[in-house]
Amino acid sequence: MKSGLERKIIAFIIVATLAVILVHTESVLLRKSFFTTAPTAPYQLVAATLLALILSFLVGTKLRKFNYLAHLVISIVVTAPFVLIDPSLLGPMIAVVAVCPSAVLLSNFVISKLPPWLDGVAVKFPLRSVLWLLLALLMITQTTRLSSWLVDPAKDWQISSNDPFYAQHMCITAYVYAADLSRQGEDNIYNKKHYPGLTPDAKITTTIKNFKPDDPYQYPPQFLLLPRLAIALTSDFDVIKIFWFFLQALFIGFISLSLAQFIGGKIGASAALLIPLLWISFPVLSNFQYGQFHMVSILLAVGAMMWFAQGKHKLGGVTLAFAILSKVSPGILLIYFLVKRRWKEAGWTIVFCLVISLLALVVVGPKPFEAFISYQLPELQSGSAFSFAEAWPDYRDQFIAGNQSPFAFIFKLDALGISGMTQNLANVVHMIYTLFVVIIAFFAARIKGGRHIQLLVWLALLNLGALVSKGAWGDYIPIGTLLLMTYLLQEISGSLGQKLVMIVTGIFMFLSLGVLPLPGLDNPSVFISLAALGMLVMISFNLWVLFRARQMAKE
Repeated sequence: MKSGLERKIIAFIIVATLAVILVHTESVLLRKSFFTTAPTAPYQLVAATLLALILSFLVGTKLRKFNYLAHLVISIVVTAPFVLIDPSLLGPMIAVVAVCPSAVLLSNFVISKLPPWLDGVAVKFPLRSVLWLLLALLMITQTTRLSSWLVDPAKDWQISSNDPFYAQHMCITAYVYAADLSRQGEDNIYNKKHYPGLTPDAKITTTIKNFKPDDPYQYPPQFLLLPRLAIALTSDFDVIKIFWFFLQALFIGFISLSLAQFIGGKIGASAALLIPLLWISFPVLSNFQYGQFHMVSILLAVGAMMWFAQGKHKLGGVTLAFAILSKVSPGILLIYFLVKRRWKEAGWTIVFCLVISLLALVVVGPKPFEAFISYQLPELQSGSAFSFAEAWPDYRDQFIAGNQSPFAFIFKLDALGISGMTQNLANVVHMIYTLFVVIIAFFAARIKGGRHIQLLVWLALLNLGALVSKGAWGDYIPIGTLLLMTYLLQEISGSLGQKLVMIVTGIFMFLSLGVLPLPGLDNPSVFISLAALGMLVMISFNLWVLFRARQMAKE
């Protein structure tokens, strides 16, 4: 086998995954701006992109150095037959020609960053290499399917069900609509009356094209900076949703690889090689489909901790601050800092929280802040901000199963016929769990150890903190736990008990078991029971990781 072939294949997988999304993104921009009658042609774009990249990689092995002109010619030659057969594809195919040569250049950079020990791995571990390649190809397949659907909703896309309740859902509509309402000068962007997700007959007043609002906006007003920037750049939701997918994929790939490099050694290498498995998990695919910010917030927070550890305090401070002001739950890391007396990290985070808040106040004005304090906070505290089951009674069981917070655990027990499960009891459970997580943060802050141990602590805290919300939705909340598991692969080779913990948790988290529909699990008592068990598994696993980290630190 030729030297460096493994690294070239890995680089191709990374670049091809991103290139398909970027080609789709550019094709949408071209259609909207210049080629208004051109077809969406998502599958033709995928075929042309992958073919151009494959040929470029084959030719690249014969070239001594990168030749942009050669790869440009390859892209033109590949796309020409598509245009000759259907001239209306000229506009979309320009995106392939624009992206592919630069993608090959990026692949050369990726190859240079991959460790040389990967060379020859396929010979030493043929079965593992084949399995990894299959996972990587599945990652490209799922990415192209989702990207194609985002470009053309008429195309087939589903994770586990074609029910529109699952297959058409998009959380990003809440961000965009709230930003739009804010720009229109609406006094209370949080009011349920604006959102069909809580008020089915809501009156829609939007300035965004190709847009159908759904979910209610639940985030602090500071988060509006992101969607306000988006709608300032374009008023077309078709552009926003595909561009956001590309940014998510790029950011997640960058942070995941950076974390693996930060940890280093076999643990970091195994975590990096498990990215395709993480990518195709149901929670990650759901997060991508929804445009949900949860995955980015987790990676922002853990990325901030990585940068703090590297002495990059300003970068760590601004990223952690935005994660906190977006999802709130990453604020558990501030308690962690204060207990450890890491004043510099806490200080920079607080400073940037103030800076971002002032910037948001200037951009969106005081109305969203006033509405958040006077209207939304009481709604969040009571849980009525998540009263989807009341608005959509036909999906009551699915909403009960989907909410993985300890607060909602009581309603699962009620749905299973257990008496005495009241709203008051749910509030008590929520308060106890919140206090419990704060206590755990004190415990976690006392765990010492190297980078690997600290990463386990950070992720476990973030995962436990995410469940404090009264609306912790199980179709994407497991992402942090799955990411954590990629850094615990050595536990599979441990005792029988450790193997069982990893396998059981992996199955529940990977499939969002009980939350997303699966064949044979359509009985409400079955999937609600599984969802309830899944919440307990998630909490138990992250607590177990903290105790394992403490043991590892002593070894």
